Amino acid sequence: MTSLSKFSASPQKGHLSRLLRIFGYLKKYKNRRIVVNSNVPIVIGGKDVLELNFQDLLKSEFPDAIEEIDCKVPKPLVEEMEIIAFVDSDHAHDKVTRRSITGLLILVISKSQLE
Repeated sequence: MTSLSKFSASPQKGHLSRLLRIFGYLKKYKNRRIVVNSNVPIVIGGKDVLELNFQDLLKSEFPDAIEEIDCKVPKPLVEEMEIIAFVDSDHAHDKVTRRSITGLLILVISKSQLE
């Protein structure tokens, strides 16, 4: 699917047939799926960075900075949301051009669903 997404700006008939073949495969083999683990990721070797208080760090770097909030901004209609991003890449994926591809999956969920 990621390989086909690069043709979304100017798709050709062959791209549609390949996409239908992928969906046909998924329809035929219903037990196949993409599994995304939404648990909090395990950080190896970089835990100290997660414990930093970036607000204090930025205040020390930029002591005169203030957050300007527009008074015309409406009140939020939903609770605060969490953004989780997963990234994967395949170096030299394209066998002809040797170009790499990168896949992104971005989840936006409410904080209550995380608990």
